[in-house]
Amino acid sequence: MTVSNIRLEKLADEIRLGFLETVDLPNFSKPYSIALEIHDHDDHAVVYLNLGNGGPTALSDGPPTLTLKATADIAIAIRNGTLQVADAIAAGEIKISGSVSEVNTLASELTSKSEK
Repeated sequence: MTVSNIRLEKLADEIRLGFLETVDLPNFSKPYSIALEIHDHDDHAVVYLNLGNGGPTALSDGPPTLTLKATADIAIAIRNGTLQVADAIAAGEIKISGSVSEVNTLASELTSKSEK
């Protein structure tokens, strides 16, 4: 499945805005939430997975610490449960931005979970 063969109108049906998944990362002070947000563009859609700091919503307590950026088809696979976030990161399908130490810690934690 590629982004080009996914109709943007159906993205809202495929991924519910505000979908939250709690991720327990031992090296962080508390669990983080991942929120999937759809941003439509003229010829493609990008889905941002924003890691918040454990509030009721991912962005409730200030800006996200890290932003994970994935294409729509990858995000749909994650939403449907057919692809794990850690596996997508390991395969280079998700781009992470944030401070170097935070990115390294997150990538290490998620990748180690996918290898177990």
